[in-house]
Amino acid sequence: MTQRERLLSLPDEEFIRYEEDELYGYKSSSGEILIPARFSHAPERASERMEVWIKGKCGYINKAAEEIMPIIYDDLIGYCYETHPDVEMYLAEKDGKFGLFDNDFNELIPMMYDDLALVHPINPTPARLGDMWGYINCRNEVVVDFKFEDADIFIEDVAYVKIGDKYGYINTRGDIVIPPKFDDASVFREGIAMVMQDDKEFYIDKMGNVIE
Repeated sequence: MTQRERLLSLPDEEFIRYEEDELYGYKSSSGEILIPARFSHAPERASERMEVWIKGKCGYINKAAEEIMPIIYDDLIGYCYETHPDVEMYLAEKDGKFGLFDNDFNELIPMMYDDLALVHPINPTPARLGDMWGYINCRNEVVVDFKFEDADIFIEDVAYVKIGDKYGYINTRGDIVIPPKFDDASVFREGIAMVMQDDKEFYIDKMGNVIE
């Protein structure tokens, strides 16, 4: 068995994090250095994939200290939605650009966007190119063109967007369902959203009717 195979086969609890010169690594219960201390941040508990940081950059390593996600990113957010708990993805930021990777760290969306929300497996996701927002899917296909000054995620199949200096609402096809006439807007919850117009806050339904 090679050293790599041995490290990968060791149980997680055999990796005990230690600190040396303000850097972290892992030792065995007998004191053997398994992974030298070279990380500014490392998880207390070891696992098959560990997010680590070196000089302000992050990535993922396995228990053999192999980089399974290069340590080159400014931020990485691993997440899944409650509605799709089996679909884990990683939102990545590098040099001011955002992209997306799947659970095996395969690139789904190139590092090309100036801002990007947590991509949904089904719903279109707001993304920004330059100053304008649009919507893409998890295959990096443009679903709604980049034509909004602001955009938010879809909740209850509608999302608020900013056109010019006013907010309105669109559906997942990009159709305007409530015209842009509000100075501010919020997401719908149980069919109701708070908006602002002429310094007055009030609630509307999904037809745009004011709720008294």
